[in-house]
Amino acid sequence: MNSSELSDNPVNVATAVPEISVGIITFKRPRMLATLLEELTRQESDGLFQISIVVVDNDREESARETVNAIARRSPIPISYDVEREQNLSLARNRCIQNATGEYLAYIDDDEIPPARWLVTLYQMLVKAGVDGVLGPVYPKFEIEAPGWLTRSRAAERPALPTGRILNWQETRTGNVLMKKTVCAEPGNRFDPRFASHGEDRDFFRRAMAQGARFVWCAEAALPEIQPAERLRRRFYFRRALLRGSVSWKQAPSLSLLIKTIGALVIYAVALPFLLLGGQGWFMRYAVKFCDHAGRLLCAVGVNVDNLLKLLS
Repeated sequence: MNSSELSDNPVNVATAVPEISVGIITFKRPRMLATLLEELTRQESDGLFQISIVVVDNDREESARETVNAIARRSPIPISYDVEREQNLSLARNRCIQNATGEYLAYIDDDEIPPARWLVTLYQMLVKAGVDGVLGPVYPKFEIEAPGWLTRSRAAERPALPTGRILNWQETRTGNVLMKKTVCAEPGNRFDPRFASHGEDRDFFRRAMAQGARFVWCAEAALPEIQPAERLRRRFYFRRALLRGSVSWKQAPSLSLLIKTIGALVIYAVALPFLLLGGQGWFMRYAVKFCDHAGRLLCAVGVNVDNLLKLLS
């Protein structure tokens, strides 16, 4: 083929380059959402892919609409806005899937801030590893100085994993992930609405992995997660642990897990007064673990932990 033939039959570069749709679920966080969207409009791609942004507002009052529209008007990246009126994380995530136009789908939380090469780092790792998805770490970024008990207990931190590690479903979440959209292409591969406020991500990955999907870790794709003042209270971590424990029981109930849970509760109940003598950091670290097991036991005996916490609010 000569040069004239090439010019007469140009390759459509736009169709040759894949698209990544970045999904965001938001609920009454306009300031954080605006920061996130501004950073996403500055994402680099190195010509490897195109980017689109899909925002789903889980507030029936559409509190995020004005923020999204204002940024979308000047954004070089297309941004769509939709509303999931039922307050349910799984339904909102499923609406993201429906609205996403890319071959790849990324999820990022509305309280996180992506560096300019976030998507490039995830995409290159996905291609290199030949897997269905890549997850990266999230680390806390405090808006004000964190109290000593929080930094010493490391309650806001998450486990660090080595790059390239094949993940099990207990190590997954949707706060920093890029995956092939084919993972959730079938209606049965969507997020389960029974997990309305917590744990919908691990349940999704558990089912995806059972069908053969593989996900790896990329330590280089780290994101800061904004920690506002309300997350500097002990109550926040106790509530989160109770919910986390209840969801872990819903996902994989078993007699052996129940026995382990009861044993751990007894040990922690005896140890906590002595740990308090060692300082608030040690006490909080294991008090949170106690709440994890307590939430699991409450769920095992039929208590709806989500409703219980709402009553206690």
